[in-house]
Amino acid sequence: MSIVLADGSRYVENCVGPMEWDGGLFTKKYANRRKGDEVIATGNKETNLSEVERVLRSLIGKGEVEVRLTNMNWITGEVEA
Repeated sequence: MSIVLADGSRYVENCVGPMEWDGGLFTKKYANRRKGDEVIATGNKETNLSEVERVLRSLIGKGEVEVRLTNMNWITGEVEA
């Protein structure tokens, strides 16, 4: 899984080009978590859905975002509240 913001300068002023959040932030053998986070297990890895939600909420109104769920499936569009 990965999340890519097409124009990173809309998120961080000094960014040039796309900005990517790697799937390692969300999915690991033992996912990082805060108290109360929702975590799901897929195979031998865990995905912290609450962290994915936090990142997507921070991208509201920042432009075109691409979310890759697997190597073949992705969703592209602007994040709305």
